[in-house]
Amino acid sequence: MRAIGIGRLVADPEIRYTELKDGKQYCIANYRLAVGKKRKAKDDSSSTDFFTCVSFGKTAEVIGKYLKKGSRIMINGTLDNNNYTDKNGQKVYQTRIIVEEIDFADTKKEKDIAEHQNEMEAEIPEQAASAEDVEEIESFM
Repeated sequence: MRAIGIGRLVADPEIRYTELKDGKQYCIANYRLAVGKKRKAKDDSSSTDFFTCVSFGKTAEVIGKYLKKGSRIMINGTLDNNNYTDKNGQKVYQTRIIVEEIDFADTKKEKDIAEHQNEMEAEIPEQAASAEDVEEIESFM
């Protein structure tokens, strides 16, 4: 099944390399995407879905090089049932999106705001944010 959508990265992508049988390194990117729903919840608040995504090879390398928490991207991929048995012998059921293509969806203004915000965060010591602060920050995303 195809999956196409636009969303923001919840955190910096997790990049790792694995060695193939021929000795070459192969890049794998794992990340989560937040996608806002068009319809509102019953209490008139907006709602967001979170999707686990994985990319391989060159696409994964581009993700690792250019994307970070808050980056807005358009994805094109397929749904995948990633079911496995964990260390404890329990069956784990997981649906993820194998992303084959990405497009950058940030506008120049959004990129400038994100860069400025990152510079400010680096200069300001970490503080606990109030619920009002979090709501205000999320309204800009």
